[in-house]
Amino acid sequence: MDCGIKVVNKVIYFNAILFGPIDLEDVNKNLESLFGPEIYQTENFPFTHTDYYNSKMYLPLHKYFAAYNIIESPANLAIYKRILVDIEKTYSKDNRRFVNIDIGYLALEKIVVASTKNFSHRIYIGKGVYGDLQFLRLKNKYKPMDWTFPDYKQNFVLQFFEKVRNFLIECVK
Repeated sequence: MDCGIKVVNKVIYFNAILFGPIDLEDVNKNLESLFGPEIYQTENFPFTHTDYYNSKMYLPLHKYFAAYNIIESPANLAIYKRILVDIEKTYSKDNRRFVNIDIGYLALEKIVVASTKNFSHRIYIGKGVYGDLQFLRLKNKYKPMDWTFPDYKQNFVLQFFEKVRNFLIECVK
């Protein structure tokens, strides 16, 4: 009878990078120094899914998703989020940001992103950070939650997540 704690499965990390009028070369160098080179990236797309960031960031806004060959414990999510908040601050001026970087991880059975904001469906994971479940894996596809961000549900983003999941499967065999 095995009643012990199970080994935590490894996950693969990704970022959702929202940006205004900024040259991303320096931002990407910072991200690469932290996560290593990107393995997959979506195209940049205009971010018009909410006006939440309009007063917090410089406009116009675009976004892309990038995954990295960093496969490790999901326990590092809060640490990465704190580091990324500090990176965002270096690209701020007059209390407005040029870039917003949301870290998340993809596990075989779910997709979770980090947030510094509490909400009813977010679970505190430490260091002032909450885990926000965005997708469950059901019937061979990721099923969004009622609160899943609209831009995450776009077909090309879901295809990105499938590619990242397939990469993870190959790496954890």
